Amino acid sequence: MAIVSRLSRLFVSDVHAVLERLEEPELVLKQSIREMEEALQAQQLRLQRGCASLRRMHRRAEELERRLAELDSQLDVSIAAGRVDTSRAIVRRKLECKAQAELIQRRSSELEEQVDALREGVTRRTAELDALREKAQLVCEREECPAGDAGSPEPASVMNDQDVEAALLREIEQRREA
Repeated sequence: MAIVSRLSRLFVSDVHAVLERLEEPELVLKQSIREMEEALQAQQLRLQRGCASLRRMHRRAEELERRLAELDSQLDVSIAAGRVDTSRAIVRRKLECKAQAELIQRRSSELEEQVDALREGVTRRTAELDALREKAQLVCEREECPAGDAGSPEPASVMNDQDVEAALLREIEQRREA
C-alpha cells in the first residue's frame, strides 16, 4: 500500500510541475493584477457611495437641528400667548423631529463604522496590489534576462584580471585628466 501512495504522490507532483510549466507566470500575475484592480475599484466605489450617504445624513441632521430650534422659538411664542392647542401641535412636530434626528444619528453611526471598514479594506487591498505589482515587475525582469541565455551579456564575475586592470588604469587616467 505504501508503494501505491508514494506513486500517487509522485504522479500528482509531476502533474503540478507540468501545469506550472505550462502556465506563464507573467500572464498569471497580470491577470491577478487586473482582478485585484477591479476589486479595488469596486471597493473604492462602495466607499465613495458610503461617504456620500454619510454627508447626506449629516446635512439632514443639521436641517433637523435648525427645524428644532425654529420649533422651540415657535413654542415659546405660543406658550407666551397662552395657545395650548397650537403649543400641543408644535410639541408633536418637535417630538417627531427629535425621533428623526435620533434615527439619523443611529444610522449615521452604523454607516461611519462601515465607511471606516471600507477605508481599511481599500488601504489593505492597495498595499496587496502594490506588492503584487512589484512581484510582477520582478518576474518580468527575470523573464527578460534569463541567466545563461545566449543573447544576454555575461556577468561581471567572468571578467579576467587583465580586463579589470586595464579598466582601472583607464579610470585613473580619466580622473587625472579631469
